Amino acid sequence: MKKAFKITSITSILLFGIAWILHKTTNLNLFNSDIRLLLVLTYLFTSMRYYQIQVQEKNEVIKELTSGLDDKNKTSV
Repeated sequence: MKKAFKITSITSILLFGIAWILHKTTNLNLFNSDIRLLLVLTYLFTSMRYYQIQVQEKNEVIKELTSGLDDKNKTSV
């Protein structure tokens, strides 16, 4: 799930960049602001979820290491 969020966020920001460049260089209205806004919102949401999952995983590791240190300190005292 974490990898899917990362891939989606990278893809959406790249598509936004392409759409923005095409909008600035051509007179076509294919890449209107609604599509670009949707791509930016997709990027923001998926990158936020990715980093939330990453922080949760790091917090779990920190809790495990802290409890391991507490157990080690109790046995050595």
